[in-house]
This record gives sequence, structure tokens and C-alpha cells, in this order.
Amino acid sequence: MVITILDGGELTIQTIGAFLARVLAVFFATRTCHWAFVSAIHIWWISPRNRNEYIKDFAAEAAKGNVDMTLMLKYHPETMSETFGDTSTTEHQIVEASVRPAAHLLLLGNVLMHIKGGDIFSCALHALRGAIAPFGLMMVMNTPVISGAGGSNSRLRRGLPISDLDILYVFQWVLLHFVGFFCFLGPTTLIELPVAVLEVFNPPRLAEGEEWHWAAELLWYFLACLRVVCPILMLRACPILFAPAQAKNPNTFTMKKWYAEFCVGELGSAVMYFNAVSVFVLPGRSYGVMDAVLILVMLAESLRILCVWGIWSLWLLRAWDTIDFHYECMTRSTMSHGPVMTGLRKLTNRQLVFLHAVQAGHYDPTEWCVTSSPVPIWLVNGALGVAQGPVRLFVFRPELYENFHAFDFVDVQVEDLDLFREDMLAVIDALPTASTLFFPFGDQYKKKVRRPFLCLSCEDFDAEVARIAGPKQKANTDVPEASDTEEVAYDITEKVLQMAGCPRQFQMQSFCRALSEEGGAIILRLFGQLVNEQGYEEAERPDLGPHYEVQVRGLRSRSTFVLRTQKSQKLPPGWADLPQVSLLPPELSGPSSSDTKKAQ
Repeated sequence: MVITILDGGELTIQTIGAFLARVLAVFFATRTCHWAFVSAIHIWWISPRNRNEYIKDFAAEAAKGNVDMTLMLKYHPETMSETFGDTSTTEHQIVEASVRPAAHLLLLGNVLMHIKGGDIFSCALHALRGAIAPFGLMMVMNTPVISGAGGSNSRLRRGLPISDLDILYVFQWVLLHFVGFFCFLGPTTLIELPVAVLEVFNPPRLAEGEEWHWAAELLWYFLACLRVVCPILMLRACPILFAPAQAKNPNTFTMKKWYAEFCVGELGSAVMYFNAVSVFVLPGRSYGVMDAVLILVMLAESLRILCVWGIWSLWLLRAWDTIDFHYECMTRSTMSHGPVMTGLRKLTNRQLVFLHAVQAGHYDPTEWCVTSSPVPIWLVNGALGVAQGPVRLFVFRPELYENFHAFDFVDVQVEDLDLFREDMLAVIDALPTASTLFFPFGDQYKKKVRRPFLCLSCEDFDAEVARIAGPKQKANTDVPEASDTEEVAYDITEKVLQMAGCPRQFQMQSFCRALSEEGGAIILRLFGQLVNEQGYEEAERPDLGPHYEVQVRGLRSRSTFVLRTQKSQKLPPGWADLPQVSLLPPELSGPSSSDTKKAQ
């Protein structure tokens, strides 16, 4: 069939199909699938539910003094389908919304690209070649819960015993999943590899009057060789995929199996990329500037994915047992490496795994919620310290606590607060002029930051910033905003010490000393129950209040507990008669330490 277009040229239906297949279908669809699968594992890692799962063992061992960062890898998904197998997760929705329409485009494009003239058998063979890969992908997409479902399926996945009838029942689903997986990747070695080898020795024939541009010809041979190399590399990764998981560090078993499947998938998909580019360099085509740009962009992106993901994953699998996963986990995990955290680790000689700190008004670009945010940081209030503004305070936040729904310390389990407390005390001990802790509650004082955090002021803030970060970070000079006309501060020391559940050591010792003793972390929860025993007026509405701030002044001496709040805030009976004090401690009431005569 021939269609005549306006410029007098001729386009066969095969050319039209190839163009749709390569540009709109095969290349675009394959690239979309790659993005979806890479994003799925990235979202899996930052999922609050998964974070809490994979830190349980780590936190339990760290409490015993064994800080083994590789315990975080113990719960890594074993397969790609396990990553998005739970239909209730964001990971599943990303893959579902991206891969399913891409698979339909891939099916259309592959069939149009491979179908050629000839007898019925040849047409059927080429149609099968084009349809089998997207068919297998869609079958895998329709059976992802093989790894994420509950019941007997879940028990089988965890290696727990199930009845013979359950095995027969579940195996129907398992078999269907593996058939789809084979249909998706099998043709790459069984069909595409022989075809690529054959085409290298039998290049496209030139029709009468056709020319083959020398650059296009060289590029075609280069792509044909890559279509041979990729399946061979895939055969190197397949044994790791199907062999029993073996690794020097047992915590990395499941992660190694996942990377084996990912590597096989990327190398197999690379063949589709190079097939897509090859269409544009066949004989009989003329090239303009835009044609060359399009081909080079597609080629560059294909080679980038092959090298950065496919070949890199294969190298990773081969070098697996030579990698220091302890170091890699420490540098690549949720631990931040900004100037404040880096300096504090040196000062305390601790990893500070359970604490994150910044100078107020600054955000740490290595903080996990910054690196994981899909939108610019100025669009969200996610980074620790941003909401407070550039005031003379350090901001601390607990890391790795189980209740990821927590708004304040009152919602965090005591076991998690104990781990945070140890790191926080180590930081305070390393800062000689640390003076006051600030515990804000309610949106007005937390500035709509809805997670547990506290602030620390120092008598010589400039010196502490220099001690921590050196010249990397300039000390703030502003003081927190306070309004004598709208706010009031009370000395509530006796009220705090008389609260039910307040550890006795706080009545006789300094705050830091008492906090370091057994059971001391409970006071961090008590601060959230001062005005309302249940915390907020409504458990899920921090915007409704109460809104207040608890200040612990004098951390190394007999501490004074101060309640700062709005004059309109309803307080427990009799609290309005308590002694009033200044809204801010002395170190925040005067000029910054850099402005004093002593500093000058």
C-alpha cells in the first residue's frame, strides 16, 4: 500500500508504522516504563511505612551499641513486582498509571514496526516478535500482587509453611506471573539476538536509486552490534537472578536479587531503544538538522540508560562482595551530611543517627525530605529549619521513629525518644554555652511544621556556629519574634515537677543530668500534655491548639520551666496567677554575641 503526500514523495505503510513505533510508541513507551520502575523503588525507600519496617532491627541493635547500617537493607524488596505489589501504595499507583498505557503503546508500535510483507507465516512470525514483549509486560502488570498479597501468598513469600492445597491454589497465580516475565524478557535472547547477528552479516539491501548516508550506515552497524552485546550481557546477569541468593553480608540478599532482575530488565529494554533508533538510519532516508538532533538525542538517552543503569547494575552484581555496604549505607542513607551535622559528628564522635540538626532559617540540601521532594523546596515547608527564619537558634528533629503520623513528642514512643535523647545530650555536651531548649506545640508556635522538633539557644551562638561549621556557615543575628501585647510567659517549674509521671530526678538535678538517667525521656512527652492531657484539642487538628511553647532555661543548673503562650489561650485553673517572666531567655533578649564589646 502506498500513500502519496503533498511534496511528491512516497511513504509506505511500513514507514508510517515504523515512525509511530519508534518515536511515539517503542522509544517513548520503553522510556516511560524505565522511569516508572526507577521511581517505584525510590518511593519505596522514602515511604514512611517502609522506613519504619526496615529500621526496627536497626534501632533495636543500635540501642545495644551495635550500629549496623546494613540492617536497613534487610527489608529491601526481592523482586520488581514486590516493589509495587501492594495496590494501596503510591509505588503501585506510579507503575500502574505509567506502565499500563505505555505497554499498550509498546504493543501497537512493536507490531507496526516488525510486520513486513511476505507469506502468512512470515507475517505471523513478525507479528509475534512485535507483540510478545508488551504482552508479557501487561501480564506481569496484572499479577503484581504475587509478592504483595496477603494470606497464603504472603506466608509463601516469607518462607513460612502452608498447606499443600494452598500451594496448588497460589501456584496458578505464580505460574501466570512467571509466564508473563518470560514473555517480556525471553524474546530478547531467543529472537532479537539471532536476528541482530543475522542482520550484521546481512545488512539492509539498497533498492534501485536509494543511497545510504555514510554516517547513517556506520550508526546502523553500531546499533546492530549493541543489539548483540546487550542480550549477551543479559545472559551474564540471568544466573544471579535465578540462583539462590548468596552474599557475604546476609542483610543484602534480597537487594542483590532485586538488582539482578532490574539489570536483566534494563539490558533487555536497551534492545528496544536501539531498535527504535535504527529505523531512522535505514537506507533511502534524507536528513536535516532536526532529524540529526532527534537521532542524537534518542541515541544519547539510550546509551545513558544502558551505561548508568544496565551496565552499572551488572558491574554492581559482579563486585557485590567487595563493596563496603556499611560505609555505603552510612553515606547514602537518610543521614544528612550538611555543615551542621558534619560538624556535630566530629564534635561528639558519634554518628548521630537518631537526630537531625540545622541552624534555624537554613535547610540542609542533603536532608532526605529535600532530596526526595518532587517539587522545589520553596513550594513546601518540608525542610527542617526553614519555617523558623534566620534566628539565633539550632533546630533539632528526631529521626527514625516508628509513629510517622506523630505531630509532637507526645505522639512518639518512649523507646524512640530514648534513642533521640542520647544523641541530643551528646550534642548539648559538645556545646559549652548551650542554654535553653524550646518545645513548640500547635501551629502558631510551630509555624505549621507538623512533626516533632525542638530548638536550642546558646549564650554565645556565634562561637558555637564557628565551632560546629567553621567558615562554612555564617551565624544568624536575628532573634525570634515576641509580642508583649499579645503573649505572656509564666514560670511553671512547680507545675511541671508536680505532674503525674514526671521523673523524680528532675526535682533534684539539672535538666541534662536528669534527662540522661533512666526514664528521663518521658518528660519530653509530658510537655505536650501540660495544657491538655490528650495533647491537642482534637488529636488530628494541631491548628486548633492549644498553642504554646515550653522553654527549659538553664540546662546545666537548676532549670526553670517557662510556658510562653497567647494571652487568649485558655489555661488550666490557677495558672494565670503564676509568676510572669520575660518571653525570651536573656541570651535572646539582647544583641547577638558578635555585636558585644567582648566579641569585637
